[in-house]
Amino acid sequence: MEPFSTESLNYQIRHLSEAERLSARQIAKHLNVSKKNVENVLKGKTLSPLLFRMRVAYLGQVCQKNTAPISGWYRDIELGGYTTLNELNDVIQQVLGWDNAHLYVFVVNNKRYAYLGDDDYVIEDIFENHCSAKIFLNALGLREADTFIYNYDFGDDHLFLLTVLGIEKGDNKKDSPKVIGLAGRDLIQYKPDTDYAEDEGQIFVPEYAEKIDPKKISLLPKTRSVWSEDIWKVDFIVAKDKKTIEQWRTSKDKRKWEIAVTILENRSMPKVEIAKKIERPVKQIREWIRIFNFFGIEGLKRSLPNGFRDESQRHEKINLRTNNLIEIIHHKPSYYGVNRSSWTLPALAEIYKKQFGEELSTSTISVYLKAAKYTIKKARRVLTSPDPDYREKVDGLLKTLHSLGPGEMLFFIDELGPLKVKKYGGRTYAKAGDVAMYPQKQAEHGSISMAGALSATTNQVTWMYIKAKDSSSMIDLIEILFNQYHSMKKLYVTWDCASWHSSNALVSWLEVFNAETEKLGEGPVIEFIPLPTSSQFLDVIESVFSGMKRAIIHNSDYGAEAEMKSAISRHFRERNDFFRENPKRAGKKIWEIDFFSDINAIKSGNYREW
Repeated sequence: MEPFSTESLNYQIRHLSEAERLSARQIAKHLNVSKKNVENVLKGKTLSPLLFRMRVAYLGQVCQKNTAPISGWYRDIELGGYTTLNELNDVIQQVLGWDNAHLYVFVVNNKRYAYLGDDDYVIEDIFENHCSAKIFLNALGLREADTFIYNYDFGDDHLFLLTVLGIEKGDNKKDSPKVIGLAGRDLIQYKPDTDYAEDEGQIFVPEYAEKIDPKKISLLPKTRSVWSEDIWKVDFIVAKDKKTIEQWRTSKDKRKWEIAVTILENRSMPKVEIAKKIERPVKQIREWIRIFNFFGIEGLKRSLPNGFRDESQRHEKINLRTNNLIEIIHHKPSYYGVNRSSWTLPALAEIYKKQFGEELSTSTISVYLKAAKYTIKKARRVLTSPDPDYREKVDGLLKTLHSLGPGEMLFFIDELGPLKVKKYGGRTYAKAGDVAMYPQKQAEHGSISMAGALSATTNQVTWMYIKAKDSSSMIDLIEILFNQYHSMKKLYVTWDCASWHSSNALVSWLEVFNAETEKLGEGPVIEFIPLPTSSQFLDVIESVFSGMKRAIIHNSDYGAEAEMKSAISRHFRERNDFFRENPKRAGKKIWEIDFFSDINAIKSGNYREW
């Protein structure tokens, strides 16, 4: 088989000749085909239309990180080569019977072809050089057995793997899409009984659906005219690409100015008016729009005179220099005889010249390294626990957590404060140029301290305000838990290694309290599970307190202790109501019992993810 399918080869030849102005010899060398074939295509000897047979397999959602499709499920479809990726999306959605009302992207040979909606013209926060999904299958350079990704519904991110089963000559008049094979029941788009899936990692398993009847599927009508007027409209411009095109508009290069006016004025001026303004035929206007939709900003760059050859050579040179620099910085400066412990730009420039015989300025080196995502970063100090019984204590906590039985609960307990009642700073929305300020020294209106207990299984918070962090405060909180969960059999309490958490007074009180409980035969027994030293990241309530401070304390200016206490209490009441209506366990990684096997991998202060 040819390196490209026949119609795709035809399209590639025409594009390189008309848009990039390459000769027949250059095109033949670029596509690895004979010069005679190129000349035949350029003389108007068009090739037969194509018919693509594809297999659609389901990889699951992005959050599931599947590397192989779901076993026993696929849909085989057949469609013409002048089908666009937009139409391919419609075909797949009709075959699945899904709600075809979401954004999507196809990733073909590491290039993204997206539908990003009809409203926004300039799109922020996406990868550079996104292209329109209006491109035809013929123009993608697909070969038999090639695979590409189809990501549908950003947010839920359903991933499909499309495989080209075969490419053969077709008949555009008869090549309507159709299903030619299938296996497995249909897939559910949304979680049953809800409008959307709330749980991360939700698997949409096939067995929820009814068995599919391919004869009942209403597919697209025959593919519409190849040169539909819609093709001559720019779908969207990536914000970073727009900056480049705006620079072209102010350039002294007339061709760049012409292209920039065409792309930027596409939605505000008729093509005839654009043609008059830049003094170019409408045919050329359409060609630039087609190139931009199909191949993005890189396609426009290659359409500039000598752009294809110059850009390629320039990128190769930049990549070579960047790789040489990276090779240097992967060694210590002392390896090259430099008396330093870390690299500087002048030192890199000096060693680069000695090693590769080429002189680079410090500014050029800086640009290359930034483009390769290399920046100066401070080393992160990682937390190491000095507790000699670290592993035993962590294992004890995790085993207890994972083996909680009926009538048993585990609570994470900690104190917070004292919190001064004063004006606080924090992150907030502000107009450009405005800076919110708060005084460094100010009169305080009191302070509050509190203790809290977080249920690992119900995510409910029990809290109280205290005068001091001491054993008596902990006794009061435990008694509140005892009365609140009086019907339970056993309550496990885990906290950090503060001195008052293991005082003789507290231990003696617990022994007497448990003995009294067992004697009466009512209420739960209390058991302490101490955390290792310097392991506050295991105390999940830390993240709850952190979230409360961001929501209630930051940017606050309470006038009295009672006002701050009222806001904090309301926050915890609303939080408890939410998790009562939307049950979820407290913590994330702490429920993965193998996560803590590598003690050295634990990062300092990263408790919010536990």
